[in-house]
Amino acid sequence: EERVVELNGEAYFEVAHNPGWPFKVKTGNQVVEVLGTHFNVEAYAGDPKINTTLAEGSVRVVKGNSVTYIKPGQTAVNELSAPDCRVKKADLETVLAWRNGMFYFKDERIEDIMKKVSRIYNVQVEFAGDIRDKRFWATYPIDRGLENLLKNLEQTNAVQFDLQPGKLIVKP
Repeated sequence: EERVVELNGEAYFEVAHNPGWPFKVKTGNQVVEVLGTHFNVEAYAGDPKINTTLAEGSVRVVKGNSVTYIKPGQTAVNELSAPDCRVKKADLETVLAWRNGMFYFKDERIEDIMKKVSRIYNVQVEFAGDIRDKRFWATYPIDRGLENLLKNLEQTNAVQFDLQPGKLIVKP
């Protein structure tokens, strides 16, 4: 008997260790096998990678015949085109910000910021001009709303936005 969750999106799990009742999270082409832990999985349809970040405890990420163990403060990055996962140091504050109702952007590309904005505020994002690689630093409460976030980003004079019903256009 085992507990299995299939995930498309992002979720944070707190799982008690129980060898007689294993817990697994299936996402795309990988399975996260939980060994008693707190962890975050980011696995959105259409993204080229799946990130599994460990806050405490231990997990095993299985991709085909490859097995990757991660320690607290590490992320297993599953590039869908690669044969196995690579491990990198995690910025837990940034990864888990959404759980605290915050955005933390630390030298993030506007294209990656807009992916998060699109998911949180349910708006389609389009880019006009060469702006996708522009980088930003910001801390912002999600509940302050999309319009306020856009105004704050525009104050940098590095980006402009055209917000229409259901659509956001990002311009240099």
